[in-house]
Amino acid sequence: MNKTKTPIRVYFALFVSVFLIFTSMPLTTMDIRAEEGPLEKRYDFGSEDKGPTDEFEKVTDQTEYSEEQGYGFVDIENVTAVSRGSEDSIKGDFVLFS
Repeated sequence: MNKTKTPIRVYFALFVSVFLIFTSMPLTTMDIRAEEGPLEKRYDFGSEDKGPTDEFEKVTDQTEYSEEQGYGFVDIENVTAVSRGSEDSIKGDFVLFS
């Protein structure tokens, strides 16, 4: 009976593999759900002559971006409002960026 010795490298590789597997597993579960519901914002892009609705924020070609508002256009010189001539305040107008 001839026994061959297993090289220490094999044991070391096995130890490191098991160590890495166990250290990559979390010890506890984490609850990562948001405390509040999803943030929902609605915008009405169009001309100033169409009034805003209760549900939508009006964004015109003159609405400059600000951090306080959180919306707007950075370069308003390239934005144009177009009215379709409809009375619908949502679908009756839009803005173009050129």
